[in-house]
Amino acid sequence: MENRRILITKQLLCESFISLLKQKPIDKISVTELCQAANVNRGSFYAHYADVYDLLGQIEGIVYERLCNAVRNCNYTKSDFPRINKIIETVEAERSFCNALFGKYGSKQFLDECCEINRRDITNEWRQKYPGLDDLTLNTTYTFMVKGSLGIIEEWVNNDFSQSADSISLSICDMYAAVLAKLDSMQKSVAAKK
Repeated sequence: MENRRILITKQLLCESFISLLKQKPIDKISVTELCQAANVNRGSFYAHYADVYDLLGQIEGIVYERLCNAVRNCNYTKSDFPRINKIIETVEAERSFCNALFGKYGSKQFLDECCEINRRDITNEWRQKYPGLDDLTLNTTYTFMVKGSLGIIEEWVNNDFSQSADSISLSICDMYAAVLAKLDSMQKSVAAKK
């Protein structure tokens, strides 16, 4: 367990880093500039991080794990408001990081990794429910749903979280319900042809 001083130092560095990442790309953020913004000496920085990329990686790792915990329980075979709302609440709890992530200098690679968290589990689940549909259809549908959700979330973040988490969750659930109804229809059509 880290002591309180270490936790405060790391928090100051993380907050200052995220603030700088909103203003410039990571390759333009120096350790010196970061330490000045955080009012922390460089030795303290290097006691915890190898460089700014390591700091970003650690922040992403924490947020990724929180998102994984929320996403793991999401059921994409029906509209599942409580679980989708948990994902949205996780994004809202990480407001500052998400502002930087979806900003001009955010990490597209991190967003892509987040989109893949549940692909295998969900497409396997869909294979059971929609045996008449091919893998390309299922994977394309997954991509559409997740990237569509990401677009809704990005719009929400970029509009300074102006709508409630519940409202955003309902929008995503409505989109999922429409897409899943189309998969049901496609499955019935395939089954009727047999």
